[in-house]
Amino acid sequence: AIAIVKGDPEVYVDIFGNIGDATYWASAPLSATNQTLRRKSTVLSGVTVDLDNDAGFPTLATEWDSYVIDTVADLGTHSIGASSPVSGYQDLAVSSNIARVSGLDPETEYSYRVRAENIGDTSDNSNTIIVTTTASTAGTGANTTIGGAATTVLLPVISSYSNNNVVLDPATSSNDDFAVSVSTITGGIRYSFVTTNNSAFNGSYTLNHNGLGYIPGTLLYRLGGETFSSSNYSSTATQTSVTISGLSRNRGTFEIDLLQATQSLGVPIVTISVAGDTITLNWDAIDGATSYRIEAADSPEGTFSSLGTTANLTFSHSSLTRKFYKVYALN
Repeated sequence: AIAIVKGDPEVYVDIFGNIGDATYWASAPLSATNQTLRRKSTVLSGVTVDLDNDAGFPTLATEWDSYVIDTVADLGTHSIGASSPVSGYQDLAVSSNIARVSGLDPETEYSYRVRAENIGDTSDNSNTIIVTTTASTAGTGANTTIGGAATTVLLPVISSYSNNNVVLDPATSSNDDFAVSVSTITGGIRYSFVTTNNSAFNGSYTLNHNGLGYIPGTLLYRLGGETFSSSNYSSTATQTSVTISGLSRNRGTFEIDLLQATQSLGVPIVTISVAGDTITLNWDAIDGATSYRIEAADSPEGTFSSLGTTANLTFSHSSLTRKFYKVYALN
C-alpha cells in the first residue's frame, strides 16, 4: 500500500491499497499488479480512512482506470472533470447549515465542499462530496422540496401545450415538500398544489401555459372549499404571474384556475339592522369577489354615493336620517 500523510499528528491525505494487507488486490478487469492504473477524473478527494485488513481495496474498481502495463501517457497529471463552479455558488456565504442549489441539470454529476468561517479565520475545505441529480419526473412534481428560493417544478405537458412548468417562490423559508400537477378544466387550466405546510402556499407563482391560446381573463384560487378572485396578477398568452397571501390554515389542496372569460359576479343579498343611530349591513359571500363597495342615497331614485369598500361581509356606519343602500361585489 501507499499512503500520503500530512501534519503532526499525521493524518491521511490519500491511500492506495490497504495498509497492512498483503493480499493481491483485483477487481476484474482491474488489478493492482502488472497494469498501469490512472485515477478517474471524477475523483476529487483522496481516501482518508485506513480500512480493516479484511476489507480489501474497494476503491480500486470505483476510482481507477486500467491500461496495459508500462502505459505512460498522462501519468503525473490529473484532469478533474466538471470542475467549473456553478454560477452563483463559488465561495457562497450562508448563515445556516443548509444551502439550496437551484438551476442544476437533471441526471448530471456535481461535486461540492464546505468551509467554516468566523470573523477571524476560515477552515480548510471539507471532504468533497459527489452527487448526481435525479431525472426530471413526470406526473406531479415528485414531492419537490422548496424553501428559501424560487424553484422551477418541471411538469409534463398536457395535450396541445408545449410548456406547463411552474416556478414557486414561497414566502416561508422552511423546507417544504410540494406535489404539483396541472390539468385542463372547462374554460381554462388548473394548477394544483399539495404541501404539509399550507403557510407555504403564500408566495409568488409563475405559471407557464404555452398553448393556452389566449390571455386569461380571470384568476381564481381555492383552498379548503373557499374560492377567491385575484386582480393582482399579470398574464400573457403563455405565462401568468401572481402573488398569493393570507393563507394559513391546513385545509388540503390549493388550486389556481386561469379562465378565458372575465368572471361575472353575483349580486349580494343584504340585510339591515339598526341600533340607535348605527346602521349595520350584512350579506353572504359572493364567489370570486375580493371586496365589496357600499353606496347610499336619501331616496331609491336619488344619487348613490360611495361610503367605502371592505373585504368583510358586514359594514356599519352612523346616520340620523333614513338611507337607501346598495352593495356591489368587486374583483
